[in-house]
Amino acid sequence: MGTAQDRAPRRTRVVGVIALLLGAPVFAELLQTYLPNTQTALDVLLVLVFLAPLYGGAALLIREVALRTGRGWPGRLLLAAAFGALMARFVDGSLLTPVNPQIDYWDDIMSSTRIGRFSAYAAISWVTGHVVMSVGAPLVLVEALLPDGRTRPWLGRVGLVVVVALGAGVALLIHNDPDGGAVRATALDYLVCVVVILVLIAAAMSPLGRSSTSVEGRRAGRPLLLGLAGFGLMAGFDMVPISWVGVLLAGLLVAAAVSLVAARSRSPQWTWRHLAAFTFGAVLARTCTGFFAPVPQGVDLGAKLAQNVVFLLVVLGLGALLWVRTREPVLTSRRDDASTVSR
Repeated sequence: MGTAQDRAPRRTRVVGVIALLLGAPVFAELLQTYLPNTQTALDVLLVLVFLAPLYGGAALLIREVALRTGRGWPGRLLLAAAFGALMARFVDGSLLTPVNPQIDYWDDIMSSTRIGRFSAYAAISWVTGHVVMSVGAPLVLVEALLPDGRTRPWLGRVGLVVVVALGAGVALLIHNDPDGGAVRATALDYLVCVVVILVLIAAAMSPLGRSSTSVEGRRAGRPLLLGLAGFGLMAGFDMVPISWVGVLLAGLLVAAAVSLVAARSRSPQWTWRHLAAFTFGAVLARTCTGFFAPVPQGVDLGAKLAQNVVFLLVVLGLGALLWVRTREPVLTSRRDDASTVSR
């Protein structure tokens, strides 16, 4: 933990914190252009600023916890899953909200794959979405752009307190939003949710949350092919039907993505370019599938498509910047680089 406790250079910390605060809500909510009340650029900006402490704050806190406790990417993603479960069950209560007048196809989501009070499709779609887009992708891409800050914390004690306070405040506002639909749940429902969240956190803090070791002779694969794989897997995940078949397909795609990255990242030749390429492919896919999302209430088709185009251009620019910033021969040793997937 020695060097990990020394914070990164001030400029890196400032850029990293701002990039995560703004990038996480864009990846998590805005790329799919499904939110109502985003008719104008100002509306989109207000949504971005409002959600930044919640999504970006969660990504920052997970990063800090992982670095300070020696977690690798398995631990980060398990903590991200706990955040996803917390979001869907306690913050916006979406998994326990049978009716939401703001989204036309809400009834299909909640009724087609029900298990008791829960929708299996909603659970796998929303929780996985938080793991990948709310936390995983923003962390990978921001850290890939900031090589001198990958292994060191960005927040001090005051920063941690501020992030927690702002994130909790936004979470409370969303939880009490009268327009979000009525949550219908029993004490048992909440108990099950709490147990799931605690199990995920415990798993992250266990040896499961640490890095695996490299395997001599294992190939990392070409970054371009990994990017295509990330694109295909994410596009397939986003396009599965809202049905039990869709739940099965989504589960298979998640398993395929985890298996692919877990296997390739154990190669001694695994680099940040490999990791960034796979992640960027997924982000680009989410951006492209956003063109096919239904037009949200209160937003006309032209405004929605304009958002799609702007986000696509931004993401393509991000890809070009990543290509330049990840020009490195190999990752630093697995002992010293806490930001690699294999850790």
